[in-house]
Amino acid sequence: MIVLLTTSDTDIMTLERAKAALPDSLANTGAVNPFALMQESGAFEEFARDVLPNASIVLARLLGGDKAMGEHFLTLESECKRLGVPLIVCSGEPVRDALFERRSTTPPIVAQTAFEYLNHGGVANITNLLRFLSDEALGSGYGYEPPAPLPQDGVYRAGRLDAVPLDEYRRLYCDADKPTAALLFYRAHWVSQNLEFVDAMVDALERRGCNALPVFCSSLREDNGAVFRKYLINGNGANGTSRVHIKNESDIAADRNGVDVKGGSHGANNGNATAAVDVVICTQSFAMSHHRGVARVQAGGETDANWDIRALQQLDVPILQAIVATEPRALWEEREIGLSPMDIAMNVALPELDGRIITVPVSFKEQVNADMDGKDGMTGGETRRYVPDLSQTEAVCSLAARYARMARTPASERKIAIVLSNYPTKASRLGNAVGLDTPASAINLLRAMQNAGYTVEDIPAHGDELMRQLIDRCTYDADFLTPEQMRNAEGRVPANEYAALFAALPKDVQADVRADWGEPPGSVYVDDDHLFMAGLRLGNVFVGIQPPRGFGENPTAIYHSPDIAPTHHYIAFYRWLRDGFGADAVVHLGKHGTLEWTPGKGVGLSRSCIPEVCLPDLPHFYPFIINNPGEGTQAKRRSHAVIIDHLVPAMTTADSYGDITRCEQLMDEYARAQGMDAQKLPMLRQQIWEVVQK
Repeated sequence: MIVLLTTSDTDIMTLERAKAALPDSLANTGAVNPFALMQESGAFEEFARDVLPNASIVLARLLGGDKAMGEHFLTLESECKRLGVPLIVCSGEPVRDALFERRSTTPPIVAQTAFEYLNHGGVANITNLLRFLSDEALGSGYGYEPPAPLPQDGVYRAGRLDAVPLDEYRRLYCDADKPTAALLFYRAHWVSQNLEFVDAMVDALERRGCNALPVFCSSLREDNGAVFRKYLINGNGANGTSRVHIKNESDIAADRNGVDVKGGSHGANNGNATAAVDVVICTQSFAMSHHRGVARVQAGGETDANWDIRALQQLDVPILQAIVATEPRALWEEREIGLSPMDIAMNVALPELDGRIITVPVSFKEQVNADMDGKDGMTGGETRRYVPDLSQTEAVCSLAARYARMARTPASERKIAIVLSNYPTKASRLGNAVGLDTPASAINLLRAMQNAGYTVEDIPAHGDELMRQLIDRCTYDADFLTPEQMRNAEGRVPANEYAALFAALPKDVQADVRADWGEPPGSVYVDDDHLFMAGLRLGNVFVGIQPPRGFGENPTAIYHSPDIAPTHHYIAFYRWLRDGFGADAVVHLGKHGTLEWTPGKGVGLSRSCIPEVCLPDLPHFYPFIINNPGEGTQAKRRSHAVIIDHLVPAMTTADSYGDITRCEQLMDEYARAQGMDAQKLPMLRQQIWEVVQK
C-alpha cells in the first residue's frame, strides 16, 4: 500500500478520483492530512502503529516542510527507518525544497519526479505518480507516463476536462447582448475537480441572464494581475462584449487630479481597452494587491509604488467576495459570530484591502463519501470537499447580476434610493449623520446625479427646503404625523402583499418577528390596511426616511440591539425599495443607519440574518465619515456596503446664538450684580428663567 501524507485536501480528492484508473493492486492506496491526525489526541500514534507497518511506500508532501508536523515528522522518519519503508518527502510549495528532499530515503530523482507529478496535479498525473512509485521503488512493471504540465490558468466549463480557449468559450457559451460576470477560483479546485460550488454559481448566474466566465488560477498576485489582463480586459486577449472603459495609469493619475480624460488619448497598453466583464465574483482568499517592500504613505495621501493596485484600478468593475468557508456548515451555523477567525482573516479582512464587496458564505468544507464510507482508503483520514449552499449562492449571484445590469443601464433609466437616518424618531433628528451636513449633502448628491445624466426632478433649492418637504409630506414622528400624510405617503404596501412576502421569509425570522411585533402587518405605520413609507419621489430618485427599529420606553437602546427583531414595517420598507419603487441601488447617506446593527451573525451572514432579509441583493453604497473605520466595517461586512469615505468637518469656533446668547448675557450680569447691586438679583433671576423656559 502506498500512503500519501499531504497538507493539501485537494491532493486527497484527486487521489480518490485517480483510483478508478489504477490496477487493483494499487487501488488500496490511501491518503491523509497530517493536520487531521495531529488535532486528535493519540491519532498520529494510532496511524504509526496500525498503518505504517502495512505501507510499502510513504510519500509526504508538506506545506512548510518538516515544521508542518513538528515532532511527529521525526517519529515518521524513525518509524519508516525501523520498518524499512521507503520515505519520500517533498515541498507543498510550487517551488522545490532541495534541502527537505534530502531527507528522503529513495534516490534523489524519485523525490524530484514525485514533486513534479504533485506540483502539476490532476487525475492523470496522480495516476502516473502511483505507477511511477510502484515501478521505481518497488520494482513493479505497470508502466507510467512522465509528469505532464497542466495549465496554470484557464477557463472552465462543466463537462470539459480540458481548459477551454477563451475565444471558443465566448463563441459557444456567451451571448454578446448579455452582461458578463467573471468567476475567479483556485486552480487547485479545477485540478482536483472540486467544482460543485463553481457549477452552482455558473448555473445561478446564467439563470439570471448573465454570461458566466469561470476562470481558474493559482494566485491573482502573479505578474501584477496577469489573469485580469489575459481574461477580463479587452485588447489584451479577452475580447468580450462589455463596454466599460479600462483606465490606464495616465487616466488614474488624471482622476486623482480632477482631470476629465473621457476625450483624451490613452496609453499604448490600454489605449482602447475595455473591461471584458461587467462584474467579478472572486472566491479566492487574501488580497490581490500586494506589497513590494514596505508601503509608505506619501504627501497627498497616496501610497508609493510598493503597494501595487494597478490591476484593480485598470479593471475598474465591482468585485464581489464570495466566501468559500474552510469549515463545515454546522460549525458556522452554531457560531454567533459566524465565520471562524481564520476565515475572517483570509476571506474577509485581507480581501477588504482590495476594496472587494463582502458577501456571504457560498460553500462549506464538508466530509463526504470517499470509499463510500467517508474515509479515504486504509489510512482512516477524512475526505473533505466544498459543498455549495444553494440559497446563499443564489443571493450572491443575484447581487452580482444586479451590479452587471446596472452597469449596462443608461443613467437616465437607473432608479436610486437615498435613505436618511432618523433616530430618535423625531422630525428634528431627520438626517442626523455624524460629521456630515446631511441635508446639504443630499442636495449636492442630487445635483451631481442630475449632471451625470440621472433623471432627477424638482430638486429642492437647499437642504432646509428638502427637510421641510420631507416633514410636510410624511415622517415617522407621531407628533407631526397626520391621517392625510399617511394616506398620501409615497410608498404604500397592501397588507396582503406584505403577508405573502413575510410567509416566504425563513421560518425562524417569521417566529422572531411575530414574537416581538405580532402577526403581519403589525400595528406600526399601518393605514387603511397598508404599510406606508415616508419619503419624496424626485423623478427616478426616492429620498426616504429610514424606519424606526422599534418602540418602547427606551427606543434608542433598540437601535443596536442584537436580539430584538425589526418591525414588519422595517422589513416592508426595504423590500418596497426593491420591489415597489424598483431601485437599482441604495445609498445610505452618512454614519450611520440601523440596518447593519440588526440581529444576525457578525460576519458571514445567513439567509436568516436581518440585513440579508431586508437587503438581500441590492447594490449598497454608503458615504461614511473616515475616522470611524470600526462602524464602517460593520456596514461592509453585514450589508455588503461599498464605503465612500468623507472627511471630518472643518474645526471652527462654536459661538452661541439667539436665546443662548441672551441667557449668557443675563448670567454674566447676574454674577456682577451679586457683588455690586444685589437689589437687581430677583429681576435677573426672573429674566433668566423666562429665557430658559423658551
